[in-house]
Amino acid sequence: MKGSLIVVDEAGMVGTKAYAELFRVVRNNYCQLILAGDEKQLASIERGGMFEMLSNNFGSHVLIDIRRQSENWSREAAMKFAESNILSGITLLRQNNCVRFDNTLQDSMSKLIYNWSLSKFKPHEKLVITVRNKDVDILNSSIRSLLKATGTLQGKEYRRSIDGRKESYMAGDRIVFQKKL
Repeated sequence: MKGSLIVVDEAGMVGTKAYAELFRVVRNNYCQLILAGDEKQLASIERGGMFEMLSNNFGSHVLIDIRRQSENWSREAAMKFAESNILSGITLLRQNNCVRFDNTLQDSMSKLIYNWSLSKFKPHEKLVITVRNKDVDILNSSIRSLLKATGTLQGKEYRRSIDGRKESYMAGDRIVFQKKL
């Protein structure tokens, strides 16, 4: 550990107490520290703001080369989002068939399920994210029906109630645990 280089990614999400401990470890072990992040992105859940303060007081370097996106339009979209030019970023995504808008939520959900069923990716390589529990229930039910029809889910179905929500499980299901019970 002595003399090591420590790199902290998403440093804007680190809270004040964690920074205090990090600085103690760095100082006691004669380490070098690199903090990487964007103060405009998500902040720490606990008391924070240290990354922005450190950046303002000690200076920072801005990386402008985008390497994650391989196509010019996607790099341009990433820059638009980084510059808080959300409308232009979404427009580029839409022009390249990465975002679509529908007239109703039902239309969007139906198209999502249809496109999910046609996707070349395996079920464990796909992810559907939504915010509202009632949308989760509708999408889960529809996708589970597709998985049963293709034989991905098979055998006996087990039903449980967890936190007041009725859940069904079968062999082949993917389960994500989000908290300790």
